[in-house]
Amino acid sequence: MSSPALADGLYRFCMDLVTITALGAMFLRRHARPDLFAVYVSFNIGLFAVLTFLSNDSLSAGVGFGVFGVLSIIRLRSEAYANIEIAYFFLALAAALVNALPGRPLALSVALDAAIFLTLYFVDSPVLSDAATTSQVLLDRVLADSTALVLDLEQRMATEVLSTKVLEVDYVRETTRVEVRHRPRGAPVNVRPDRSPELPATQRVHLR
Repeated sequence: MSSPALADGLYRFCMDLVTITALGAMFLRRHARPDLFAVYVSFNIGLFAVLTFLSNDSLSAGVGFGVFGVLSIIRLRSEAYANIEIAYFFLALAAALVNALPGRPLALSVALDAAIFLTLYFVDSPVLSDAATTSQVLLDRVLADSTALVLDLEQRMATEVLSTKVLEVDYVRETTRVEVRHRPRGAPVNVRPDRSPELPATQRVHLR
């Protein structure tokens, strides 16, 4: 690799590190999920390394997009995520793609990095979000009726249930796993309450 190409690669790697660090720090501050922070950083750096390696061969940029897609499918199929967590993951991979592909002006990569960060900064802003929290709840009974399900959840959790999504019904064990979006009763719509650093935005609750 020639000296100009090496310097360009180092610049791009530094830009990618700055972008993923900024995204990860914002995600940790707002959602307190160190496990997902590690996933975002490792996938970002891994994709950047693969694309940098492939760019030295005669392979087309389409290979990079193929790797991008494969990584997205593998991770996103492994467990259930909140929508905003998927957004962070997708843009963490997009940042690696933007910075790793050579032949583009560095100014353009910087502008796209800024656009990626600012997009999440505003769409995940506490000003826009409400006090609602998404939890996965395991009930020790089977409730087929949606109205009865909501009433049961509100009684058990002492909260206002905004929406529910049944993820799994086990008729043998008589359990129901539900994704619940809820907020404290009487909470203002456009205010996000303070969360303990140890509590993730997506909780998993077992109710018996």
